[in-house]
Amino acid sequence: MSEEVSDELIASAKRTPRKIAIVGGGVGAITAAWSLATSDTPVEITVYQMGWRLGGKGASGRNLDPAYSARIEEHGVHVWSGLYENAFRAMREAYETLGRAPDAPLAGTFDAFLPHDVIVLDELWKGQWLPWVVRLPTNAQLPGNADAALLPSLWAFATEAVRFITGIIQGLFDPTGTALADKTGTPTTRIDQGHQSVLLTLVERIATQLALVITEALVPVWRVVLALVHEALELLWKIVEPNLDDTGVRRAWIMVNFAFANLRGATVDNVFEHGFDGLDEQDYRAWLAKYAADDNNLMLDSPWAYFMYDAEFAYVDGDTNKPDIGAGVSLRTLIRMAFTWKGALIWKMQAGMGDTVFAPFYLALKKLGVKFEYFRRVKSLHLGGLDGCTVTSMEVELQAITKGEYDPLVTVKGLPCWPSDTLWDQIEEPTDRAIDFEDPASPSLETYTLTFGKDYDAIVLATPVATLPTIAAELVAKNPRWKAMVEHTKTVRTQGLQLWLKPTAYELGWTTMGQPLLSGFHRSPLNTWADMSYLINRESWPFEAGRSPLNLAYFCGPLLTTPDPIVENERVVTELLRDGIGWQFPNATVPHGSAGPLDFSLLVDNRPEPGEGEARVQAQYLRVNYWPSELFTLSVHGSMKHRIAPGETGFHNLVIAGDWTDNGFNIGNVEATTMSGMLASNALVGYPKRKDILGVDFGRSKPPRSADE
Repeated sequence: MSEEVSDELIASAKRTPRKIAIVGGGVGAITAAWSLATSDTPVEITVYQMGWRLGGKGASGRNLDPAYSARIEEHGVHVWSGLYENAFRAMREAYETLGRAPDAPLAGTFDAFLPHDVIVLDELWKGQWLPWVVRLPTNAQLPGNADAALLPSLWAFATEAVRFITGIIQGLFDPTGTALADKTGTPTTRIDQGHQSVLLTLVERIATQLALVITEALVPVWRVVLALVHEALELLWKIVEPNLDDTGVRRAWIMVNFAFANLRGATVDNVFEHGFDGLDEQDYRAWLAKYAADDNNLMLDSPWAYFMYDAEFAYVDGDTNKPDIGAGVSLRTLIRMAFTWKGALIWKMQAGMGDTVFAPFYLALKKLGVKFEYFRRVKSLHLGGLDGCTVTSMEVELQAITKGEYDPLVTVKGLPCWPSDTLWDQIEEPTDRAIDFEDPASPSLETYTLTFGKDYDAIVLATPVATLPTIAAELVAKNPRWKAMVEHTKTVRTQGLQLWLKPTAYELGWTTMGQPLLSGFHRSPLNTWADMSYLINRESWPFEAGRSPLNLAYFCGPLLTTPDPIVENERVVTELLRDGIGWQFPNATVPHGSAGPLDFSLLVDNRPEPGEGEARVQAQYLRVNYWPSELFTLSVHGSMKHRIAPGETGFHNLVIAGDWTDNGFNIGNVEATTMSGMLASNALVGYPKRKDILGVDFGRSKPPRSADE
């Protein structure tokens, strides 16, 4: 379809007020809407959303079936990070606009988000999985405060990395063996005095040279520092190798070598001058292997080297034997994680992501006049104009006719929440309550057309990259850059499992620490586990023994690409509950302390006819994310150069938003997606200014242009 559009019409569309159509309702769409709505430019914003709720891959819902007590049902495990400076800034503005009463549930941002200072990793050593407790530091800052200096130079980060390495080495000299207990989870064996003397001398020389980095020419002195660190590691390995069964010594070595490999690689490849982008041509672990002092792969097979892969579902086709993530985005992310967080590295939402993030954004945007059109599935964008580069129309499928304006939220314990299903009492047509409006194959009532110059002046396309071959087929065919982006930006299916159990985690046998978070383990594709028991009080369980859970366990991970994703998820869940659950819950197996199956009677099942044995799993929540709108964006090596910046689409009236765009972070997290939404707004109205989007050019070799340049 091609329509001629005059230059006058294109020019008039740039005048205010501007009608902006936002397609999608995930983080990119909502933060673009927020930036546009809070700019000084008068705009009329309409969000077109498939189905009944906002959130995209971060959507959550409350199950309103009485048997499930308004429980929270997520797409997977969601937490925020103290490095999410832009996301927290927007979130804080939304809560302030909302103006909840001080005694209301989740009254303000830091009632809705609380800091978390411990994580657990899993270490496989001689056939045993060992919990590795990492106690994270905290500080008094709050994310979203614009006054703090967050991103000093890359040289400053490198200096801190050297101090980290030398600090661990010095900790090995502690006569009590406890100096590294917080970092390694286990006290270490004392190093003999002869080796101590040599290593301490090296550490002193490193400190002396490090001081010169501040005052002398950086590169020559830095090479000396790096050579001394390498010399120290070679000596340290001679001490460590015969003591690898000492958990503290082994883990100290892994941490030192991990920091060194990243530091050495950054130096040799000169990210200080060239940025991170060039490293993305290599897979992260392959890049680490080039620079690690790790001939036996002790560090490369450790949870530290796999952390980025597990956190980012970074397994091609969901196959855990095919890890792949770019070295540049990994190094950028790890530096941000290590040095740029505020308050704590991890901030836990105090309800579902829909309740904590998307309901406040929705209500605040409504106050600012943003319109939301639910049950509108945008089918396709069509090009026209004299050069064929204007989106002249959008085809929209009307999924449902509502009885007046649709009110999407329900109240649970005083908190506005999204339900897990359509609120059918507000629907006039269709009448079939079995329809899932988020299913791309679900029926629609009719298709209508929105036209440029009448219904919209500009579009923010904020649906996931896997939807582009359908919704943006004409754009992909027209522009070779779009074709390359779609071909090279890979996605992965994901899966989740939530279990509501009658005993506490401690009673189930998890005695390592209270409520662990993000314990990545490789025995199952469901390789991330989080104890989310603190959320039970946000749900509405009955006060009856055996009917109210005391433990809430979330699992998530990549899902192998197979013809039937539902069957594959059921296979993985069955395997975990029959063979793998005893690692964290030894008292939950039959018999206790064995590698046997879960005692299924421990699962809460309040259905009118509770299941027997394994059938009680049907009363839990299994999630399979395999529709195009749900797929997780990967940052595989060699792909980032094909991404397109939000404001550089090649089409006159179209910008894009999402974690799949070239947004300055280029990784699958809330901050990257928020930055993309802000860049989309910047391209349309010049707000926020690029310089005010913190970190957008951090470590970039050649930043894209923006509207304020």
